[in-house]
Amino acid sequence: MEAVQNWTRDYFLSNQEECLKRLSTLSQEERACLRSNLNFKENGSLVLINHFFVTDIKEPEFYCEKYELKKADGSARVEQGKFCERIEIAEDETCEDPEKHLGERQSCIITESSSNNQWIKEQETSCVSNKRKLEVDTSQKNYLVRIYDSSEVLLNQLVEVIGFVYASNSTNIDTDDFGDTIDQPPPYVIHAIMFKEQPHNNPLMLQENESQDDVYNDIHRILTQFMYNDEIAAKYVLCHLISSVYARVNDESLGKFTLNLICHSIPLEVLNEYTQNLYSFFECLL
Repeated sequence: MEAVQNWTRDYFLSNQEECLKRLSTLSQEERACLRSNLNFKENGSLVLINHFFVTDIKEPEFYCEKYELKKADGSARVEQGKFCERIEIAEDETCEDPEKHLGERQSCIITESSSNNQWIKEQETSCVSNKRKLEVDTSQKNYLVRIYDSSEVLLNQLVEVIGFVYASNSTNIDTDDFGDTIDQPPPYVIHAIMFKEQPHNNPLMLQENESQDDVYNDIHRILTQFMYNDEIAAKYVLCHLISSVYARVNDESLGKFTLNLICHSIPLEVLNEYTQNLYSFFECLL
């Protein structure tokens, strides 16, 4: 069987059942190679991303599942429209009845989890390859994902996606009445062949012998210590951490419980390191 990181869309479509079985038994090295494919420039490369949140869900859309291309000499060929971003048509070809075979797919936008820190990235991108690197910025943390199966998509869901990546064809940028950008589509689209929910990043968050009250009390007690024994401030911080974010527009989180705390009891000798230590704790907690 072809090496997973070298799969193409055509190869997957021709061997779909075997490929899906293979994806369920990927080794850590193979997963790392799929992650590294994000650093390369070929459209249609198979990639893997995880620890991403669903931040926006689009309306279901129709796409051309299968289409026929005819030449002037009467020859014709049938192509699949699944797992690709646009129909490829040669200059001497015409597309016959593209609306004859329509399928439905779901699209959503996913954003990298804030707990996906630099240490995780370094561990997960250790695969070495001799392919050419992207000439564009690869630090973009948003992707548009197109889903073809019946996977359940929920807002704020933590997901792992395996699929074929393409540069986005969309140039639609929504602006408000003042001309300011309010919604800009992600620069890359991933056509998912596997889309699944991930468990919480912290496997010890809820153990069978612990109740939700116990978890709440433990977290509140730790936060109280960070807030220098201010229990009310600790409760506000906890509300901030679990507040709902139902959508993100650029860098703004809609529905976020914004918090601004002023503490006069922090010793001056630890003031400079206090914020960094607090964020490090949040990374471990979340």
